[in-house]
This record gives sequence, structure tokens and C-alpha cells, in this order.
Amino acid sequence: MQGEIECRYYGRDFTAAEMRLMRALIEGPPMRSRSQLAKAFCRSIGWTKPDGGLKEMMARATMLKMHRDGLIELPPPRQGPSPAGPIAFTGASERPLLAGAETLAEASPIRLDCVTGAGRGASRVWNEFVARYHYLGCKRLVGAQLRYIALDAGGA
Repeated sequence: MQGEIECRYYGRDFTAAEMRLMRALIEGPPMRSRSQLAKAFCRSIGWTKPDGGLKEMMARATMLKMHRDGLIELPPPRQGPSPAGPIAFTGASERPLLAGAETLAEASPIRLDCVTGAGRGASRVWNEFVARYHYLGCKRLVGAQLRYIALDAGGA
């Protein structure tokens, strides 16, 4: 949307027309949740990620900041944030009992696999490895991220 810039949040300019649209969505049906409002706003202005998905989480964070700054009045949250549960260790991240490769040549080729899908199989194993071996432990990650796991020639 073209037009006069009303505000800027998280590196994005919001026009007066976009802000009118956001306020109209908020004043619409009263049963809309904050998440539904963010999705509707993203769809309305075509705010998408490179993969084509809606930038819903960025919209939610932006709308919350605008609410706290007094630019908009969001409906009250329906529920508080859900606490992150403890990592359940399944054994998938335990070190193998038998010694693996001792040199890089023995382990080659090394490959990096992108871990996708929060809460799914590979993601659970990634979280388990980080919780078990990273000095900071596993914390809830916020925002866009790429997670990789390194595998040796044997896939371990």
C-alpha cells in the first residue's frame, strides 16, 4: 500500500491506510483472537515470508508493541503464554557406546541437514541434543531461525 507513513516497527513502515485497516479489523467482530487479527491483517496487506506463509508471529509482536505504545487497542488475551515443557530425553541424543570415527577423514563426508518442523521428530532430537550438550541448554527460540544438524558418513 502506498501512502503516508504513520509509524515504523521492527524495521517496517506502516502507512496510514494500513493502520486504518488494522483498526477496522480490531473493531470488527468482537470474538476475534489476537492471533486471528494478525492473520487477517497479514492476508489483507499481503505480508508474507519468502516461503509464502503469513508473517503472523511478526504481526502479533508488532501489534502487541503498538498496543503497549497506545496506537491501537487490542482485545484482552484469551489465555496466558503456555510454558515450555521440560525436554523429555528419549535416548536419541545419547552418545554411542562404540567409538565412532576418530579422524575427520574417517567421518567424511560430513553433511549438514536442515532441521524443520517445530515439535516434530527431527526437531525434538535437535532440542534434546541442545538441552543435553549445549552449555546454555535448550531455550525457546523466537523469530525466524534455521537449525542444522551435522551428520557423518554413517549418518550419526
